[in-house]
Amino acid sequence: MDEGVYILRGEAEQVMIFEPNDTQYPIFFIPHALGISIARIIGLSFFGLFYMGSFFNLAFYILCVTFSLKRLKAYRLPLFLIGLMPMTLHQAASFSYDSFPNAISMLFIAYAISCIYERDSFRWRDYIMLLVTGMLLAPAKYVYIPIILIIFIVAWRWKDTINKKKAWLLAASVFAASVAFTFFLFGPGAADLAGDQLNWEGKPNYNLSFVLANPMETVVIFLRTLQHFYELYFYGLFGQYLSGTTLDLPRWYMNIIILLIFAGLLYGKRDEWQPSILERIIFFTICGMVVFLNLMAMLLVWTSQGLLVVYGVAGRYFIPILPLALLILRVKKILVPHKAYRNAVICAYLVMQGAVIMYILDFTIARHG
Repeated sequence: MDEGVYILRGEAEQVMIFEPNDTQYPIFFIPHALGISIARIIGLSFFGLFYMGSFFNLAFYILCVTFSLKRLKAYRLPLFLIGLMPMTLHQAASFSYDSFPNAISMLFIAYAISCIYERDSFRWRDYIMLLVTGMLLAPAKYVYIPIILIIFIVAWRWKDTINKKKAWLLAASVFAASVAFTFFLFGPGAADLAGDQLNWEGKPNYNLSFVLANPMETVVIFLRTLQHFYELYFYGLFGQYLSGTTLDLPRWYMNIIILLIFAGLLYGKRDEWQPSILERIIFFTICGMVVFLNLMAMLLVWTSQGLLVVYGVAGRYFIPILPLALLILRVKKILVPHKAYRNAVICAYLVMQGAVIMYILDFTIARHG
């Protein structure tokens, strides 16, 4: 039996449960473990341990988002609204390890944006922060490695204040260290993807051998998946489907929240920065690569051979690229500089968050009360 696959036998049935082994990257669980350890020291009950672990995970997330916002002079409002989406808060206030790459990616992107558009000189502390966050993000989920490619746009800015060769070497060292650390932790298990692995259905997945032998058919499967599930991914990204998809928020709630996030993108001074056309193309390419890798990952570890679409992909997997996706749409000529506009967007957003919380409470009471 492969590691992580367990069989539970009842009187009349046999159920297979696939449980991935994530202990190779224990940094995921440091916030939870710290909270649980403190709860055990002070003698809290099981529920005390549970809530303390969730609280420390939320505190870590809030800390990362706070540093991300403090780092930027412009583009703060979109990051703030992304940080408070129903899905990001749902992940942060739980034991889900998806909260970790969400937080670290926002921190990495904020520092990269600052270096590209708001810093006029090279600083070693910026390099160290980008190196550390890149090395934390890449092994957290290798599908987010393309995000680290932003470092080469940073190097393009650095070359104006330091030696050109040095700037590119520093950028390459960030990317290489992140990829090397990922392969050091998970490289030995990558070969397993070439063979048949049993998934949650107890059936063999697609594998690398199939992908390499049938590249066009693989692309067709990906396109068919996006065609069938794009709406599920889009609304799931912002948080319509919570609590393991058992809680379905009203669609009009989500439409207002999404509208307010795009409204936040319009706040700023008209003399502020905006991405160049080439930078927009690069950001779009990075987002596309992350989507592709998510589909590929779920094809190889979750989708039974013979199925016509990829299963296992969730909208929340695209949260780390949302700041980049919105950045593509930033146009300084249409920015609204008035603080009253910003305050109105924030107030309306908080009202909707309150409505979401009330809906969740009503759902919980109705189901378990």
